[in-house]
Amino acid sequence: MATVLSNILTDEANLDIQIDHGRAHNHEKVAICEYTASGALADNTVILLTRIPVDARITSIRFFSDDLGTTGAFNLGFYPGNIAPGSVVIGDALDEDALATAIDVNAAAVSDSEVRFEAANITTASDAAWSLAGLSSRPDYGTVYLALTASAATTAGGDITVIVRYTR
Repeated sequence: MATVLSNILTDEANLDIQIDHGRAHNHEKVAICEYTASGALADNTVILLTRIPVDARITSIRFFSDDLGTTGAFNLGFYPGNIAPGSVVIGDALDEDALATAIDVNAAAVSDSEVRFEAANITTASDAAWSLAGLSSRPDYGTVYLALTASAATTAGGDITVIVRYTR
């Protein structure tokens, strides 16, 4: 039987590497995002959930929603954080489906679904938000919006809750 080391312990043993404290022994932050749609949502509606640091490492995103009718789906991705919230439009997206694609909200209520790794696989667990958003380098602005974008219109309103966990 062998003993093997994770990336954190391997890096600790190598004096030539500075430990990335964003991956090791950090405090997790939680954003509980709630939105109530009073009626049907049009295709390409953008629901800004929260603003997170561009260097955030997202560990979990849990999605809950009411049944929003006979049609309806959402993508989960990123918009630049240097735009005023009321001015963000779909054309501003860094990557509207970087984390999840076509989350179905029309067949039934979604009681608790982990969506963090639906589109971005487990090898991205320690990637910074700017990298998950498809940027080739860290942007000059300090935050990004995490957002739902309707990829298909809903036919009813209802409640949506998204719980985001991340480290810095």
